[in-house]
Amino acid sequence: MQHHHKLLSSLFTILICFTFLGFSSQALAQSDPNIKVFSPYYSEIYETREDGTKITISIINGPPQPLPEFEEERLASMRDENSAQGIIPNFPS
Repeated sequence: MQHHHKLLSSLFTILICFTFLGFSSQALAQSDPNIKVFSPYYSEIYETREDGTKITISIINGPPQPLPEFEEERLASMRDENSAQGIIPNFPS
């Protein structure tokens, strides 16, 4: 189990390095057929583990904070306690 955790951590570390170094996901996908780029903001990596289990790793590439032009949408989507009718608290989504 710890081996899988190290492998996954290493993979994400490499992907983060590629992001910070300015490599585009398109260039990475062209060199690896196991990577499918759907858009500049979403990619998937297809892997087969040592035990034969196939997994898909989804990568969402976007800014850590919403862009200013989406602030109005973000505020409109927030609910206060009085408008929380029908919301299930602590629901794992």
